[in-house]
Amino acid sequence: MMTLVQQAQWDAKRVLAELCKVADHHRRFCVDAQGAALYGLSRQWLDELKVLGLASRQDEAGECFDPDDLYNLSLYLRLPSLHKLAMRGWCSAFRDSERDRCIEIAYALEHAPGQSITILLPDGKLQECDAQDQTLVYSEQLVLAGQRRLLPGPIQELIEQTCAGMHFFMLHDALRWNLEYMVEHKVAECGGFSKLLVRQALARGLPARQVFGLLLSTPYATGHYWAELWVDDQWVVVDPLMIRLLCTQAGLDEARWPLHRSPTSALLRLSTVDAYDQDGAPCLRCFADKQFRQLPVVTAGSRQYPVSFKVMVQAPISMP
Repeated sequence: MMTLVQQAQWDAKRVLAELCKVADHHRRFCVDAQGAALYGLSRQWLDELKVLGLASRQDEAGECFDPDDLYNLSLYLRLPSLHKLAMRGWCSAFRDSERDRCIEIAYALEHAPGQSITILLPDGKLQECDAQDQTLVYSEQLVLAGQRRLLPGPIQELIEQTCAGMHFFMLHDALRWNLEYMVEHKVAECGGFSKLLVRQALARGLPARQVFGLLLSTPYATGHYWAELWVDDQWVVVDPLMIRLLCTQAGLDEARWPLHRSPTSALLRLSTVDAYDQDGAPCLRCFADKQFRQLPVVTAGSRQYPVSFKVMVQAPISMP
């Protein structure tokens, strides 16, 4: 068996040096050694990583690790995992944004809600639904226009300066929206980075906003945050950190995907961000009187339901 020392110790030390800056009270020790296998990490690798500084916690149920720590190690050690498989789907969605296509998107719950629910639809619409006995609570067919759009000079400069030296890192909840931490340590995930990019754009006098929606990968879409800038009398998607991640980790063609290219129809807006809570996390415009964390797409009062977003894509309508 290939050991960590033989294969990737330098990369592991670099990642763990960043993770060691995070205090343990920010961590969620909820993944055991069996669960770590989903990140491509064997028991042997976990033991070697602990020697190098990987945090863990022992309780009566056994030893557990933090999922964000494991995600970052899996990513930069280039291990096979479900997360890496998802990135392949994200790549395909970005590539397909050049083509006109028709998709059907369906919201599904694991269990019937047993009560009336509120569903967040594209462009921030809220729909009340009496779906007490249903798990498939919404579906819609969408026609998406394909294009290859490069952003103009002032926005290119903004992107280059904001992205300079920045690396994708799955940050712990207490740090995910902390702009000062991102700027100091040059690490961010897509939600926090889009918040930073919007702030930098507004400081330059460029109209900008943060958006929550779906990355239209197949067979399942992924909840996502990105920035939009006002260009030629319309809001244009800007997502350079995701482009960098997919180029370096998932095979997206860097020559065709410079950081100043817009992913356009790869992303489906559900709501803009109207404000931020006391922890810096975004508050969606459509929920003026409520604050939700994570993915508030199906809710009932202050409760939110986990949702899967099934995406079915028909053959391209036309080729570029």
